[in-house]
Amino acid sequence: MTRKYLYIWIINCAIPALSVAQRYAPFIVRTDLAMPLKQGAGALFEWRYQKKHALVFQAFWETNAGYKQYDLFHGDLLVDYTRLVLDTVYNANTIPNHRVGESYIGDGRPVGKIPSFVTVSRLNLKIGKSFVFGKDRSRWQWSVLPSFSLLRHHYFAVDNSVDSREVLTRNSPYYNSYPFQWYVKETYYFYTERVAMREKKDWVPGLSYDVGVSRILGARWLVELRASGWYNLDHLFNGTSTTRATQAFQVNGHLCVGYMIGKIYPKKVPEIKTIQL
Repeated sequence: MTRKYLYIWIINCAIPALSVAQRYAPFIVRTDLAMPLKQGAGALFEWRYQKKHALVFQAFWETNAGYKQYDLFHGDLLVDYTRLVLDTVYNANTIPNHRVGESYIGDGRPVGKIPSFVTVSRLNLKIGKSFVFGKDRSRWQWSVLPSFSLLRHHYFAVDNSVDSREVLTRNSPYYNSYPFQWYVKETYYFYTERVAMREKKDWVPGLSYDVGVSRILGARWLVELRASGWYNLDHLFNGTSTTRATQAFQVNGHLCVGYMIGKIYPKKVPEIKTIQL
């Protein structure tokens, strides 16, 4: 009986030692596997200074592939062009005009509509404090991360306007005989298009909040799903741009792979030996 009770006592003493928190290291480096799909890159550095508290530094770089469809420049551009419109006009007022052709005369061509703001790229820097949660001895954990955000926008501000200088009309001789007479009306429209384009790089402060779920793989690797939302405190674009990079409030998803650096905590529990009586 004495040996039996001794075994029970040893097991009861061992249970609290075995019920330790999750494995963690002082430093964790993560990379975002989803950012290359956005023609960018992302990295996170975490300093776990306590078991359930950490400082997290994040950096995300993203480019906007759509800007390549525009001929961007820094400066002012004036373009003169002429548009010719051909209409057939019947002598009888009951028959409407009929548009038969439209073309540009000479070398000048319209620049075309360009958005007021064309985003080239953005760099998002964040620093915040992470709160880590998870069951003891579990490889799963989840965390919340409020942060301060600093967003660097690289973009072009565009002011595009078109003025019509004058209109010239010329009529051809009549065709056919009365009352089926008709002629071709030639209308020349003269335009001047002004494009003022400025390249800008501005920093925008904001607030961010992340929620993540991670799983430890092996001794030091982990994989994490993270949802991130942030709000820009300063609105550079005044709601005039429809590009995603200029929205005041945004939500992103991240798929991260991380590696733990440094001494692993908690220490491995030594093997319990029983005493034979």
